[in-house]
Amino acid sequence: MSGQDCSASLPGRSTPLVVESADGGRILPESIVHTSLREVKRLVLNGRHEIVMNGWTSLAIHPLAERDRAGCRVDLALGEICVHVAHDGGPFVVQTSHGRAVITGTTFGVKTSETRTTLVVAEGSVRFESEAGAVRVIAGQSSEIVTSRAAPSPPILCDSVALTAWAFPAGQEEHVPERMRADAPLLDDVLTTPSPWAEVRIDPDRIDYIRWIEEKRDWFRQQFPSIFELKKALNRDGIEVDYPELLMHSQGIWRFAYPQAELGRQIAPDPNDLLRVAAHYDRDESWLRQQSFSPIQATGRARQATGADAFERWADSVAAYASTCSTKDEPSVLLDTVNASLYLINTRTLALLEIRRERDTISPQDRNEVLGLLVDEIHILKKCVNWSQEMSLRGSGADSCEYSDKLQNLTGKIRKVGELEKKLRSHGKPISQ
Repeated sequence: MSGQDCSASLPGRSTPLVVESADGGRILPESIVHTSLREVKRLVLNGRHEIVMNGWTSLAIHPLAERDRAGCRVDLALGEICVHVAHDGGPFVVQTSHGRAVITGTTFGVKTSETRTTLVVAEGSVRFESEAGAVRVIAGQSSEIVTSRAAPSPPILCDSVALTAWAFPAGQEEHVPERMRADAPLLDDVLTTPSPWAEVRIDPDRIDYIRWIEEKRDWFRQQFPSIFELKKALNRDGIEVDYPELLMHSQGIWRFAYPQAELGRQIAPDPNDLLRVAAHYDRDESWLRQQSFSPIQATGRARQATGADAFERWADSVAAYASTCSTKDEPSVLLDTVNASLYLINTRTLALLEIRRERDTISPQDRNEVLGLLVDEIHILKKCVNWSQEMSLRGSGADSCEYSDKLQNLTGKIRKVGELEKKLRSHGKPISQ
């Protein structure tokens, strides 16, 4: 993107936020930056802060102003980063769906998945906080947040050098901060967390409902923020209800759009979802206004395809990439496929669980067929995730036309999912989105 004006000024400040890649190319602030599974990417902020992105990581960088100081906020949707922040007095925050790390100058790593965010500090100290509390993590320690409603775990000793070594491969020692080059004792208790792109294994027949909805709470909050705001409003009005029921009443659980609406969120908020839920509880638009409710507006990618068109656009995107018969310069299509598949796996699994509990308005004669379609769709989507990961891992070493054939097979799976979705939508009003 070189050649464009890629700086973003903070209100009341003249210092712009400048984001550059390792080769000196400019990156637009607030745009989505991601890596493929095999890729490690280096970003430099304002010529002094460095972010190293591990494979299959998605983030966006925003200007940040606190107490008349200019800084930046990194929104980390998924994946792992290692960051070296120079001491310049400006605020620097890494935000995930579970919490955030607040830094003034240090070297640290952050890894996030659907279920947890892990912080490893290699130099200096970091304030690690969630809605439930905060801890100070110093060099050689780690902490994790398992949900946004849980406080960060007490810091424990870890081998921070080993845990951030992926960001500084052999031959690039000049990038390693001085304290990270120092000898450090190896510890038996090395912190490890599951990769956000680990092979998807889910058996709908063996899911513990209570545990599953709690584990997925932060993921659904990120995807449907307005529904969670509505939940709070209803709770204040004396109606105790959890997010699965609200999503079913809103019909938003069935919505799908491609590509992502913005970093970490597949679909944009829809006010009609809120009105449907409010009506179910004998509330109306005026009640929403009285509650000072204002849905979160989506920003980012525009011109999303929705409904049946979304599945066609998704399949066409993969087919177009397959037609190049090349494994070079892997585009975002595989990452988009993983994001879309995981979104559908989670939303369709929740719908399946709620329908089994008969918390829906699907007729008894349609229920068994709908459940069967959902199970089939989830199993195909699992293959889409796992195949995309496998192709990203093996693509560069595979015969290009063989790689293209695999992508064509993936295209067929996506079209099959689209056909199953059409059948689902033939079963009445509740599945009409």
